[in-house]
Amino acid sequence: MLQDREGEELRRRHHTSAKEEPEISSQDEGDEDEEEESLQPPVIPPVWMVGIQEAPDWPSSISDEQVRDVGQPILRRLRAVGPIVALSIVLYIGVVTVYMHSMWWPLDTLGGVGHFVLFLAWTYATLNNFLLATYVGGGYIPKKWKPDASIPIEGDVVNRLQWCKVCDGFKPPRSHHCSKCGRCVMKMDHHCLWINNCVGHRNHAFFVRFLLAAVIGCSHATAILGLSIYHAIHISWYIRFGDGTEPIIEMTFTTLLVVVSALALAMGVTVALTCLLFFQAKYILYNKTGVEEYICKNLSIFIEFGLDDKAQARMSDEGYRGINFVYPYDLHFRRNISEVLSNFKGKAKGSGIWWPIRGDCTQFTFSEEQLRQKKLKRSHARYVNIIKRCSGGFCGSLCTNPGACVCQPMSDQPRLQVEEGEKWIVTGGNKRWLYGFREGTEAKGWFPRKCAQLLEERPHLE
Repeated sequence: MLQDREGEELRRRHHTSAKEEPEISSQDEGDEDEEEESLQPPVIPPVWMVGIQEAPDWPSSISDEQVRDVGQPILRRLRAVGPIVALSIVLYIGVVTVYMHSMWWPLDTLGGVGHFVLFLAWTYATLNNFLLATYVGGGYIPKKWKPDASIPIEGDVVNRLQWCKVCDGFKPPRSHHCSKCGRCVMKMDHHCLWINNCVGHRNHAFFVRFLLAAVIGCSHATAILGLSIYHAIHISWYIRFGDGTEPIIEMTFTTLLVVVSALALAMGVTVALTCLLFFQAKYILYNKTGVEEYICKNLSIFIEFGLDDKAQARMSDEGYRGINFVYPYDLHFRRNISEVLSNFKGKAKGSGIWWPIRGDCTQFTFSEEQLRQKKLKRSHARYVNIIKRCSGGFCGSLCTNPGACVCQPMSDQPRLQVEEGEKWIVTGGNKRWLYGFREGTEAKGWFPRKCAQLLEERPHLE
């Protein structure tokens, strides 16, 4: 071997010093090199090399009546604070913009009519997709769901699918339980306060279209309102030096306040929804959801609490010994986009139970990864003692830890109240927050890190 010849030459050159220094065998060097190579993650082949497996025609175990289950009537969903505020903002911006448009560009010209109709089209698209996203929802998994007995599942189904204690049934691949809806949702992305419903498989296209229409419509309204205010402020100049083609806009102080407030709302909505639209576009591009992004991403969590990163850290802990998690739903960006936005009417593709996947994966690849992560998380769970009270809620940590109040975790799970002297079990967290539950209860949520003190004792979770 080359390493043996190099070792012999090295010993001949340093024969005198060999007695003083311990000899490093070539076999040890080879073992170290082999160990380093084993720690390198295997290269994941691109999807064009492994191909795409279309969704199998397995039974979904969901009846037609259960498919039509939307949870609540549309009017009941719209009575919540989020939809009321969202609709009020859209209607307020729309009404004020229409009023100012009639003065800035009157409808006595073809250009004015076309511009006016274009703005109304954006407003209609915003309201229509908002109502559809609110009503349709993400799609609910029936309670006590289990895969059909005819489906060829290798091994015990308990080791391949997650179990939901609340719904008393299995979770199909990509589905997650929403604590606010009280149901498991197909391909759940997040629970949206503004539509008072989950964003998931069935309403994902409607939600993205709502965001896009709202961003374009509010940008359009910003231009109209901004130019109207500009012309109103400089009305004396246009009267004195104008050529008569400029719009003459008169505003009272009250009207100016109304228009300025509408302009501020339009700009705020544009900025906020543009950020949300960016994340949604990113998820669609990789055929992920917010929940799946969280599971796959390397999240830095508390080393001192015995916690580690997500999927990639688990592979590192296991030394990449034959386990290489491949996200199964990334089918190249064109196919990924078509999975959500290909249907003009916004109708979701597939049953929401079984999915098209990479050729080197199975329908249960992602569910098995979640089960492994949960097992790892349970093994790394730690006890903490609460040393400072926190009242809970999104603003409850303002007095306890202002930094944590500002830097909230990207999760819609509750911020729980903790009392001094309580004993909690922590299974996750980030820089300023911990995630866990109080011993003896099942309600899980977040609380500020500074409220807790690590204990040496470790819980034994099943």
